[in-house]
Amino acid sequence: MRNTLKSTLPDYKVRHFIFLVTSSIFVLMCLLAFLFWGFFKIGFKDIIGFIIGYTIITLVCTSFYILLFSKLFKNKWNLGRYIIFGLTDITTIWICNSFFNYYFTNYAKTSLLKSFEQLFIITYAIGIIPSVGLLLLVRNRRLHIFIKEKEEENQKLIFRVLKDTSEHKLITLCGVSGKESLTLFPQELIYLESTGNYVRINYMMEGKVLQKTFRTTLSKMEETLNEYPFLARCHRAFIVNLFRIEEINGTKIRLESVDTEIPVSKTYKADFQNQINIHGILSQK
Repeated sequence: MRNTLKSTLPDYKVRHFIFLVTSSIFVLMCLLAFLFWGFFKIGFKDIIGFIIGYTIITLVCTSFYILLFSKLFKNKWNLGRYIIFGLTDITTIWICNSFFNYYFTNYAKTSLLKSFEQLFIITYAIGIIPSVGLLLLVRNRRLHIFIKEKEEENQKLIFRVLKDTSEHKLITLCGVSGKESLTLFPQELIYLESTGNYVRINYMMEGKVLQKTFRTTLSKMEETLNEYPFLARCHRAFIVNLFRIEEINGTKIRLESVDTEIPVSKTYKADFQNQINIHGILSQK
């Protein structure tokens, strides 16, 4: 439930106007329906005032809260924040409608408390339907975007598989749960870093330095990469790609495309230096 409330929604700030217009049209339709069914037995002039007043209240309140919550959330909406926005907006509209009804359209001369009571169900019934409708629209849009992103990832992966040769084999790295994975060529790895119970993978893909973090140990990753000797361990917390080394300065390594200096520990120094000599790393630079 907690994860569901935190699930992200697409940024719809450019569509606020559309949301306001559709909400207003829906309110108008509902009010006309109530009037048509004889819910309000008032004159035509009063009907116009009633509809205009309630619609303006809806527009003003919804506009205010869209701007307020967009600034508070910095346009980073999720399901939980959307529910807070919807309930706050509808509740404010209900309060304003009740005062408007009491002071301007109180044809039955009811008390303010009775006005609140009468408009509670009506306001929430009218307000919740467009809110839920918009939420479903947004969730559907998010699903569409997610599917599109996955299709693009699959297309890229297909292209990468076509490049797969005996010299360049794709490998898949994953965490202990197996739910997340990363498929890439070993040559694309820059370095792996152990951080507590996690391993952060730094790699180069399509000219960009990217990161992926899995819950696992560096020793597990080392087992997966053991057939690639150019991926050597230089420290209990680091595995580096020897071909990405730009400079070795004492016990520090500088790699291509990243600012992080990688340490070389005494425990791994001899084996690491041996791998450098075998691959002739510094002589190739």
